[in-house]
Amino acid sequence: MEQKDLRMLLLAAILDKQVRDAVAEDPEAAIKEMGYTATPGQITRLKELKPEEWENMTVKELAERLQGLSREEDEEGIPIK
Repeated sequence: MEQKDLRMLLLAAILDKQVRDAVAEDPEAAIKEMGYTATPGQITRLKELKPEEWENMTVKELAERLQGLSREEDEEGIPIK
């Protein structure tokens, strides 16, 4: 997922409870349904977020949690050092 797309998706999830619930329930399906792509690591990080965390996070905080996953991962989502 490109950084621009990631920010747009995170913003939508923060502002729209329906999007947030869809991403929290099944990030992979929600991302695909909305026309985005994500790395396995990004999906894993989204799955780690609890629904109650979404309501209190800013876009910046979410982006920081996902930072670095879009570029430096192997195909299994493991960060490359």
